[in-house]
Amino acid sequence: MFFPHAPQASAIAQRSRRGALALVLCVVLLGGASACGGGDPEAAAVSALSRFLEAMDRTAVNEQALEEAYALVDQGARRSLTDRAEQAALVGGHTFAPWQMLAQGRFRLRFSPAERTGMRARVTGDHAIVSVTNDDGSSKADVPLVREAGQWHVQLVLPPLVRVSGNAVAPAPAPATEKR
Repeated sequence: MFFPHAPQASAIAQRSRRGALALVLCVVLLGGASACGGGDPEAAAVSALSRFLEAMDRTAVNEQALEEAYALVDQGARRSLTDRAEQAALVGGHTFAPWQMLAQGRFRLRFSPAERTGMRARVTGDHAIVSVTNDDGSSKADVPLVREAGQWHVQLVLPPLVRVSGNAVAPAPAPATEKR
């Protein structure tokens, strides 16, 4: 039996499947977007830290992951990494991107976070502390995050930069101390 509209029916079914797939992708992407900046601030802070750790873990095999990790650190750390890239260029005679100052492939977690309860955030305004624990609770780390432009960023604490002038290395200036 011949169905003259069968090809059209097939095309309609195919468009319906594409439409359903697009709807599912929109829901997933919108859910991810709310986890990044809006919605539940505790979940968003945990998500930002998870994305940073995942990006750093991938740096051993993917240099692009360094740039992803760099985008997830706070402004102070990005400024410091930019300063380090400039100093490295003075010493090495070669230009570096700020994210190249993150140690590619040398990142290792001291312990693995527990599967479901390994990360919990405490949020106070634009600051958060994400407490990370392992399965048996024997290891714990508190990671500070700050909300900048509506997005959570890991506060990466870097040691003071040693300044280079010409071929001489000068120590970083001592931090100002408060006299009482």
